[in-house]
Amino acid sequence: MFIALTLLSLVASTFASGVIHIPLAARPRTEPPALHKHIATVMETEFGVGAGKIYNENLTNALPYGSAAYYGTVTIGTPPQSFGFDFDTGSSNFWVVSSSCSNCGQSGYDHSKSSTYQSNGEPLAIQYGSGKVSGFLSEDVAQIAGVHVSNVVFGEINDEEVQPVRPPIAGLVGLAYKSLAQDAVEPLVDQMYKNGDLAANIFGMYLSSRTSGKQQGVLTLGGVDTRLFKGPMVYAPIVQDAYYAVHLDSVALSGQVLANKVHAIIDSGTSCAIGPPAIVNEITKNINIGSDCSGFDSAPTIDFTVAGKTFSLTADDYMIKVGGQCQLCVVGANFPRQLPFSWILGDVWAVKVYTAYDLSLIHISEPTRHAQISYAVLCLKKK
Repeated sequence: MFIALTLLSLVASTFASGVIHIPLAARPRTEPPALHKHIATVMETEFGVGAGKIYNENLTNALPYGSAAYYGTVTIGTPPQSFGFDFDTGSSNFWVVSSSCSNCGQSGYDHSKSSTYQSNGEPLAIQYGSGKVSGFLSEDVAQIAGVHVSNVVFGEINDEEVQPVRPPIAGLVGLAYKSLAQDAVEPLVDQMYKNGDLAANIFGMYLSSRTSGKQQGVLTLGGVDTRLFKGPMVYAPIVQDAYYAVHLDSVALSGQVLANKVHAIIDSGTSCAIGPPAIVNEITKNINIGSDCSGFDSAPTIDFTVAGKTFSLTADDYMIKVGGQCQLCVVGANFPRQLPFSWILGDVWAVKVYTAYDLSLIHISEPTRHAQISYAVLCLKKK
């Protein structure tokens, strides 16, 4: 009864007041994949056992040629300055490239041109899987899909070790828990929910494999868009209130189980699937697709079972085709042992599965104690 009522509330929210839909566009990548080695080095040296650092999952600039970054528009300041932003479920801070940055590859937000800017000045440094960005905190108004949000604290980035975003993307909107945010800054969507701008503490994300034309992606805040997926909904409890980590019953290759009882995060800021090298090696040696795409039609499925439901990725999902050439978008990497996951399911997952994040469910675990349980709601996308 509890789940049935929740499902009805989600379905009814598609056209409700306080539900906003943000169109996402895809920027095809032209960067080489060589930075995967850099990612592994950063994770081993910066985030070893006992490092005690916050690790933000965003591998946007270290991904294969031909994959895509998805972004939507947010304006900052008065008059509004408009920028493209990566909406990232693997991190929590909201930041934009500053106009004062000399190594960001682009000019961004200029607070001297905003009449509503307020100085904060607190230093900000964020370590991502692909490198570090740093700058300072500022405060201004923001608008997202026509919703005006006052007194938003965000980062102005004036130094980038490795550029995690590239034009037309000028910043990130972190969608993960506040516990991941540097300087304990309130995530933008959390602030919108607390302000009453959103009907519920829920968001859903649709990504298409299309990189041109209409509906390349949609981010829905305050609910889900039932037009974009087909049931049944699968509820997977989020196992830790930092990352959106869910339990995987198993990982298999065309039904042959390779791993049981592991955790994965579903990360919109990563294009590929990333997992333990031993398992990924087993997968890759059984995917016999040539760089000329020979063997594509007979390739196996990669199967992830979540909450008893198996979601199978075909070669159309996990291979990238560019100019008649094929490249596998499954990568091996060892994550620091203190992190609550061993897999990242990036956009190769999201182009197959509509994923919503419901942070508002309440489960009564004891007569006198209420515990909030968050869920990832997984549904197969409509074609």
